[in-house]
Amino acid sequence: MPTSPCSTCPFRPVMPDRAYFEQHGLGVSEVARRLGVSVSNVSRWFTSGHVPVGRREDLLRLAVELACRNEPKLPAKKEVRNEFSDL
Repeated sequence: MPTSPCSTCPFRPVMPDRAYFEQHGLGVSEVARRLGVSVSNVSRWFTSGHVPVGRREDLLRLAVELACRNEPKLPAKKEVRNEFSDL
Protein backbone atom coordinates (compact mmCIF):
# COMPACT_ATOMS: atom_id res chain seq x y z
CA MET A 1 0.00 0.00 0.00
CA PRO A 2 1.32 3.45 -0.79
CA THR A 3 1.79 5.79 2.10
CA SER A 4 0.85 9.41 2.25
CA PRO A 5 3.56 11.92 1.38
CA CYS A 6 2.20 14.35 4.00
CA SER A 7 2.66 13.86 7.71
CA THR A 8 -0.87 14.81 8.78
CA CYS A 9 -2.86 13.46 5.84
CA PRO A 10 -6.26 12.10 6.95
CA PHE A 11 -6.41 9.63 4.06
CA ARG A 12 -6.52 5.95 4.94
CA PRO A 13 -5.49 3.50 2.20
CA VAL A 14 -8.85 1.98 1.27
CA MET A 15 -10.02 1.55 -2.30
CA PRO A 16 -11.64 4.88 -3.25
CA ASP A 17 -14.95 4.85 -5.09
CA ARG A 18 -16.67 7.14 -7.58
CA ALA A 19 -18.16 9.27 -4.76
CA TYR A 20 -14.69 9.89 -3.28
CA PHE A 21 -13.34 11.26 -6.55
CA GLU A 22 -16.48 13.28 -7.26
CA GLN A 23 -16.19 14.81 -3.78
CA HIS A 24 -12.74 16.01 -4.83
CA GLY A 25 -14.04 17.39 -8.13
CA LEU A 26 -12.98 14.56 -10.45
CA GLY A 27 -15.45 12.72 -12.62
CA VAL A 28 -14.90 9.33 -14.21
CA SER A 29 -13.43 10.88 -17.37
CA GLU A 30 -10.83 12.90 -15.43
CA VAL A 31 -9.83 9.87 -13.34
CA ALA A 32 -9.44 7.89 -16.57
CA ARG A 33 -7.35 10.66 -18.16
CA ARG A 34 -5.03 10.90 -15.17
CA LEU A 35 -4.54 7.14 -15.07
CA GLY A 36 -4.16 6.82 -18.84
CA VAL A 37 -6.99 4.31 -19.25
CA SER A 38 -10.37 4.35 -20.97
CA VAL A 39 -13.45 5.92 -19.40
CA SER A 40 -15.32 2.63 -19.80
CA ASN A 41 -12.67 0.79 -17.75
CA VAL A 42 -12.86 3.26 -14.87
CA SER A 43 -16.66 3.26 -15.00
CA ARG A 44 -16.66 -0.55 -14.85
CA TRP A 45 -14.23 -0.51 -11.88
CA PHE A 46 -16.50 1.84 -9.95
CA THR A 47 -19.67 -0.06 -10.87
CA SER A 48 -18.34 -3.53 -10.05
CA GLY A 49 -16.07 -2.54 -7.17
CA HIS A 50 -13.30 -4.64 -8.73
CA VAL A 51 -10.10 -2.85 -9.73
CA PRO A 52 -7.43 -4.93 -11.51
CA VAL A 53 -4.40 -5.59 -9.32
CA GLY A 54 -2.13 -3.65 -11.66
CA ARG A 55 -4.27 -0.51 -11.36
CA ARG A 56 -5.05 -0.52 -7.62
CA GLU A 57 -1.83 1.24 -6.69
CA ASP A 58 -2.40 3.89 -9.39
CA LEU A 59 -5.92 4.56 -8.11
CA LEU A 60 -4.72 4.75 -4.50
CA ARG A 61 -1.86 7.06 -5.45
CA LEU A 62 -4.29 9.45 -7.14
CA ALA A 63 -6.58 9.37 -4.09
CA VAL A 64 -3.67 10.14 -1.75
CA GLU A 65 -2.62 13.01 -4.01
CA LEU A 66 -6.13 14.48 -3.84
CA ALA A 67 -6.38 14.07 -0.07
CA CYS A 68 -3.01 15.73 0.48
CA ARG A 69 -3.75 18.56 -1.95
CA ASN A 70 -6.87 19.45 0.04
CA GLU A 71 -5.15 19.18 3.42
CA PRO A 72 -5.21 22.44 5.40
CA LYS A 73 -1.76 23.94 5.70
CA LEU A 74 -0.31 24.78 9.11
CA PRO A 75 1.09 28.28 9.64
CA ALA A 76 4.84 28.67 9.30
CA LYS A 77 6.72 28.78 12.59
CA LYS A 78 7.67 32.43 12.19
CA GLU A 79 3.95 33.33 12.03
CA VAL A 80 3.17 31.67 15.36
CA ARG A 81 3.27 34.22 18.16
CA ASN A 82 4.45 33.22 21.61
CA GLU A 83 2.00 34.56 24.22
CA PHE A 84 4.76 34.89 26.80
CA SER A 85 7.25 36.77 24.63
CA ASP A 86 5.92 40.14 25.84
CA LEU A 87 6.53 39.34 29.53
